[in-house]
Amino acid sequence: MFVKIVSFIFFVVTATMTVIAGSVWYNQHQEVTQHNTEVAQQGSLSASTSPAITTKAGLSSVSVKTTGIAQVEKQVAKKVSAPAPLVHNKVGAQGELVSSEVLKWTNSYRTQEGVKPLSRNALLDSAAILKMDDMFKQRYFEHVSPSGQDISGLAKSVNYDYIVIGENLALGDFENEKALVDAWMASPGHRANILKNNFEEIGIAVGKGNFAGRITWIAVQEFGKPASSCPSIPKDLSATISVNEKQVLDWKKEAGALHAEIDAGSLSVAEYFSKVEEYNTLVAKINLLIDETSNMIAEYNTAAKEFNTCVGE
Repeated sequence: MFVKIVSFIFFVVTATMTVIAGSVWYNQHQEVTQHNTEVAQQGSLSASTSPAITTKAGLSSVSVKTTGIAQVEKQVAKKVSAPAPLVHNKVGAQGELVSSEVLKWTNSYRTQEGVKPLSRNALLDSAAILKMDDMFKQRYFEHVSPSGQDISGLAKSVNYDYIVIGENLALGDFENEKALVDAWMASPGHRANILKNNFEEIGIAVGKGNFAGRITWIAVQEFGKPASSCPSIPKDLSATISVNEKQVLDWKKEAGALHAEIDAGSLSVAEYFSKVEEYNTLVAKINLLIDETSNMIAEYNTAAKEFNTCVGE
């Protein structure tokens, strides 16, 4: 009697992914990752990496390969630009400053440099007023308040969801709004904020009050690019990628145990065929999930690249 030789061979399409690292400017909090844990590349199960299965006479060996899941590109963090506060020490005649004129001169300089004018934003106006009032009340002149609130916290307090944000502060006697904006323009960090192409909106507050024993002006500019200006990152997709990664690892362990059992050579012919079928079915599931996850990663990385480009403009 002859035993018919059965061969179980699986071919797997290798998924390749290109990972593009996002450039980070200045991080708001920690470096926000596009995917909280990078998806590690998976190894392969193959006859090339482990001995061929020792089989009973007349039965062929099994060769099954699995591909790795591509890595997920990192998402850059939101950006904050806050140059050291400007103190105008020259004592002179004090004009009456109004925020609308500060906006006019700010946009005038942007237009001269070929940069799109800023739009006034009510939430950023609220943030600027809160900042100005708090500095007068608590007698400090810094980007971070005595309670630890910075520009990011200030934006959050007024429900301004941003991608990029900046703050200019000025203290002193200013003849008029042009003199105020000129003082900022003479300072590299403040000038950069005023002319930054990535900013789209602005909030402004100017006020006169008692500071350090004298009546003087405090001026605040809050610049922003709202989160709505950039494509969103699909968080649900990120969570699914993480779940799939864990599932692949669990199934690979299970497949490895089956492979070892088949390799041991102690199975009957019937048991051997049963285990090989179970093993190949499991590997097919692994490969299918890897392909599905690779497609998810491609979608996720495309969104991340668009987001990173938008933030970095």
